[in-house]
Amino acid sequence: MTTWTRHHRGDCPACQGERKDCRTNNDTGITHCRRSGPPEPPGLQFIGEDSLGFGMYAPNDGQQNPADFERWQWEREARRLEEQAQRAKSLPPVELDRGYRQLLGMLSLHPEDRDDLHRRGFTDQQIEEQGFKSVERWQRLDRELWPDLPGVSADGQSLNVPYPGYLCPIFNMGFFT
Repeated sequence: MTTWTRHHRGDCPACQGERKDCRTNNDTGITHCRRSGPPEPPGLQFIGEDSLGFGMYAPNDGQQNPADFERWQWEREARRLEEQAQRAKSLPPVELDRGYRQLLGMLSLHPEDRDDLHRRGFTDQQIEEQGFKSVERWQRLDRELWPDLPGVSADGQSLNVPYPGYLCPIFNMGFFT
C-alpha cells in the first residue's frame, strides 16, 4: 500500500508552501503539487501531471537512479494503456443511462448536503430537478450494478468513491434528441 506525506505547513519541496494540498509519495519520492509556472524548483524535475491535475516532480539531485525513473515511466504508461483499454470496452450510451438512472434511484440526499446546496443558492425545486444525491465513502449499494459502469466497484456492489459528498448529475442532452 502506498503511503503519502502531506505538505500542509510550507514544507513542499516544489512550491515551498505556496499551496496547501501538496503531497509526496513515500514509495517513489515523487511530489504531487499544483505550483504554477516555470522554472522547475531546484533539485526537482517536472515529469508530467497525475490524474487529478497535480504536477509531478521527481528528485533530480544527481543521486536518482535512472533505472528507477525509467521503470516508473514504464509502469505509468502500462497503467495508462490499461485504463484506455477499459474505457474502450465501456458500456454503450443507452446502458450507461440505464445504469446511472438505477444508481440515482438507490441514493437519497442527506439534509446537510441539501443545506449546503441551499447555501450555494439552489432552491428545493432546482435540487429535485437536477437530481443531486449524497454518497458515502465506498458506499454499499442496495443491489448489484454492472461492474463496467464507471464509478462502480469491480464486484458491482459498491461505489468507487474515496470521499463522501454529493453527486451533481450532468445529463447528455444530445443523447435524448
